[in-house]
Amino acid sequence: MNMISRKAKTKETTPAMRASLLDLAKDLFARRGYVGSSLRDLAEAAGVTAAAVYYHFAKKEDLLQVIIFDGLEQLSHSVVGALAGAGTPQERLEALVRAHLGYNVQYPRESRIIIEESRFLNEVDYAAAREKQMAILNVYRACIRQLIASGKLEKIDPSLVAFGIISVIVGWYRWYREDGPVPKDQAFEYMVQFALAGALHRPAPA
Repeated sequence: MNMISRKAKTKETTPAMRASLLDLAKDLFARRGYVGSSLRDLAEAAGVTAAAVYYHFAKKEDLLQVIIFDGLEQLSHSVVGALAGAGTPQERLEALVRAHLGYNVQYPRESRIIIEESRFLNEVDYAAAREKQMAILNVYRACIRQLIASGKLEKIDPSLVAFGIISVIVGWYRWYREDGPVPKDQAFEYMVQFALAGALHRPAPA
């Protein structure tokens, strides 16, 4: 093995290469979907050999698992951190919405993959991913129960309100475009207020 090939092999096995492959996999899975992407596509995009990809990830599902689990971990951290300094129940809900939507705005690729591609995880990993998502849902439910207890919200199933808010948030990647007519900050603020207005809406008496 000559010096050039030895250096190339060393480069292909570094942590930096693993991080680069993960980043490129996010692009592929977000654009083509998990089924429409292959490890060969990833090797071509990275400009490395297939062996370099297999060195870091034995199969395509391993990439999906890492992307989804890392994404959910980061989202959970953002959500929990946002509530640490919040005060009233309404302030806590707003902090939660801002943190959750903020993640989707900052990480649209990961958001899309979590929402659209989790179904391709194996049974055990899918159940673990769902458990992480349910933990986030339970944070919403707790905030909404506090709002009901404080009289800021009528008595209603907390899950109904939670799913309403989440449906607004997770739709971000479907419609927002960086090159579109609406500035990101303006769109973000509008969607925060839209979600909160829907959650705190009091129906007119019948």
